[in-house]
Amino acid sequence: MASMLSGTGLAATALNASAIHLYFQDSNNGIREFTRTNDVWTGGSLYDVRFQARNRTPIAATEFSVSSQVSLHEVMQ
Repeated sequence: MASMLSGTGLAATALNASAIHLYFQDSNNGIREFTRTNDVWTGGSLYDVRFQARNRTPIAATEFSVSSQVSLHEVMQ
């Protein structure tokens, strides 16, 4: 089972306290998502891998208040 890759960062968005998205890179280089909605955390499993990234890539997340759409960003090179 893959776990958080040591020495890598986190990315997070939170338009309000009841809707938080947290992202991290796992030891298989997948970018996983945890979400918190109404005080309940879910996600972070192998089923919550959003995409595969380069080993130890920096990640960032942005969220738009109009649509609540989250965009994830990584270094490709």
